[in-house]
Amino acid sequence: MINNVYVQYGLLFVLSFLLSLFLTPIVGKIGWKYKILALPPSMRKDSPDKYRHLEKPAVPTIGGIAVFIPFIVITLLYGKHLDSLIWILVPTFILHVGGLIDSIKNLSYKAQLFYQILAVLIFILSPITINSINIPGLNRMINLDIYNLSFSILSIQMSISFIGDLLLALWILVIINAYKLNGGTCALIEGNSAIAATIIFLVSIKFSSEVSAIGSAVFVGSVLGFMIFNFHPWMIYGGSSAKTIYGFIVASLGVIGGAKLATTFMVAALPVVDMIFVIVQRVIEKKTISPNAIMRTGDKRHLHHKLMILGFSEPQIAFFEYGVTLIVGILGVTVSGISKFIFLIFVPIFMFGLIYFITIKSKKAEALAQTQKDTQTSEEKYSY
Repeated sequence: MINNVYVQYGLLFVLSFLLSLFLTPIVGKIGWKYKILALPPSMRKDSPDKYRHLEKPAVPTIGGIAVFIPFIVITLLYGKHLDSLIWILVPTFILHVGGLIDSIKNLSYKAQLFYQILAVLIFILSPITINSINIPGLNRMINLDIYNLSFSILSIQMSISFIGDLLLALWILVIINAYKLNGGTCALIEGNSAIAATIIFLVSIKFSSEVSAIGSAVFVGSVLGFMIFNFHPWMIYGGSSAKTIYGFIVASLGVIGGAKLATTFMVAALPVVDMIFVIVQRVIEKKTISPNAIMRTGDKRHLHHKLMILGFSEPQIAFFEYGVTLIVGILGVTVSGISKFIFLIFVPIFMFGLIYFITIKSKKAEALAQTQKDTQTSEEKYSY
């Protein structure tokens, strides 16, 4: 007999999927009506990021609304564990509104970082924290709860744990920006987010974390409903209002769902390592350590850009990255003990190696294409 709890999870998934599926075309029409659009580079005359975007038809850029509303509404209507989930819903609201303003006004990186920090600060004020880090297989526990400050505001109990909450805040900020910077092609970060949340759902079931299981089921349904219209050729773009909340929801659900940092890192490894790889390249080439200069640089250094240079289509790029995330995520859940510790070290090394290999191949492909172009130009010049 099927467990009633699983039926409830399935129902939450279906409801959020259908609501997102219903809302996405409506949100798209609003975007077109008010000209809130993602424009191709040829039309981005005053944008500092115009060289980072692909030459694609204009599409509405506020699609995140169609993911945000089902996630919030279905979770609130279900009503279970709201005392815990509210610590995710409120920061998600802040991130979504900030991302929505960014999609319309193209905020500076400092402004984006401000609302990200505000959202993360609210989350770490919750009872949710990381008290210790367990090193798999070595029976070593690193205590992070060195100092704990508990207090209440308007009868709401809050606490800050040092250095656990500091580590958690930095970790979530990294995930938020990694996911935000990785969403360059159709449904790329949406699919990665859905896979990551599905892995976290399975971990939540394993550790009997109903709070995280509820959030994961609703989130996956919301994202997949949106992806029907966001997959290639996309009719709507999630924009900052979507990409900003993806990373936060995955990271926060992972922490409260029993996955902690290790498994959460594995399911988010590809966007995180890709972001670090790009930042290192920018620091080396631009010779600057200014966060604003580094994060706002417009270029095509991300993995999906390099795969496109190698001839991958957008669906192929999406499925390639989905496959990497899925394989690493499943292995991260199934391995344990010393094997998990070794795997945790191996994953970022493998990711860096993979991205470096693809980078070298793409540079060679670019050089060859330029040589052929120069040769063709020369032949046309002297043919007259």
